[in-house]
Formats: sequence, structure tokens, C-alpha cells
Amino acid sequence: SFCGCWWFSWGSTGRPKYGTVFRLGVAVLPFTLFVLTENNILGLLCKARIYAMLDLGLIVVVVAGMVYLVGVAHWGLEGALWGALVGNAVLTVFATLVIKATVSLSLLKGNDVWPMVRRMLQLGLPLVPAGIALWVTNFSNTYFLLQLVGAGAAGVFRIGAQLASVLSLGIWAFQLAWAPYSLSIAREPDAPRTYSRIATLFT
Repeated sequence: SFCGCWWFSWGSTGRPKYGTVFRLGVAVLPFTLFVLTENNILGLLCKARIYAMLDLGLIVVVVAGMVYLVGVAHWGLEGALWGALVGNAVLTVFATLVIKATVSLSLLKGNDVWPMVRRMLQLGLPLVPAGIALWVTNFSNTYFLLQLVGAGAAGVFRIGAQLASVLSLGIWAFQLAWAPYSLSIAREPDAPRTYSRIATLFT
């Protein structure tokens, strides 16, 4: 089976019938990562309006797909995952068209690119465990709902969680502005004090 999803379903839930659910989850993941990467690029380019439009468009497309597939077609959690898959795939195409003039794979050629890659890995690798932990935290509730009340209720929950993500647009807007600014002042003498004040206000 695809990526051993049936075996993983049997090992994690004791029910091989959820193999399709895990398979859809695996299919959604690369598109989610593409959208996240493209959003980060838009953030570094300070294209706040396009960033907000794409994120809002993602929410609308995903929620519309989820509401139809879960509420009308009664596909349960599979419908919610199909909605997420289609929404993220569509946004990946649009975001790629937006940033294609900025991102060029030809820049990856040559020996001078490796020092930059090493610096990027030094900055990014320490964030990987936190990113994985956040992903597990965000989706562990769906796993427990799947176990306790079944795929139908878990699908309805995913719709509610996606609708609630509208409230996080303000946080995303702040992160969009803060990420490039924080890097731009990293070597200034008063950077630690600025980081401290912003972190205090944000929390």
C-alpha cells in the first residue's frame, strides 16, 4: 500500500480501514509544505497584500470543499482531507505563478551556493523539531477524535478548526512583518532589547 498507510493505520488505531485517511494525510503534506514555503518567500519579499489574499483564498477553498464533502456528501474525515488536498494544491499553483519571477533554480548552480546553503541550514535546522512538534500538536486532536467518536465527527471538527484559522490572520500578518525585520536588525547592538520587548508584547 501507499507509504505503508494500511499497516500504519492498523498499528496506530488497531483498524486498517483508516488506511485511506492516512494516505490522504500523506498526500496533503507536500502541498502544505509548498504553500508554507511560498508564504515565507512572500513574507521576505514584503508582499503583504498578496500573502493575505492567498491565505484567505486557501481558507475559502478548503472550507468550501470540506463543507460540501463532509456536510453534503457525508465523506467524514476523508472529505475534510480531500478538501485540504484540493485547496492546498490549487494555492500551490497560484503561489508558484506569483513567485516564479523571483525564484530561479539557476541560482543553485555553482560552488558559491554551498556556503549560503550551510548558513541557511544553520539557521533553519534548529527550528525543525519545533515545527514537527507544532504539527503533531495541531493534528493530534483529530487522531483522538477518530479513535473516540469516529471519522464523521472528526471531519466536522476539521471544518471548525479551519474556520477558526480566520482568527489567526492577524497573527500571520504580524509574523509576515516581523520575520524579515528581526533578521535585518540581528547584528545591531540593541537587537536583544528589541527582541525582548516584541516577545513580551506578542505574548
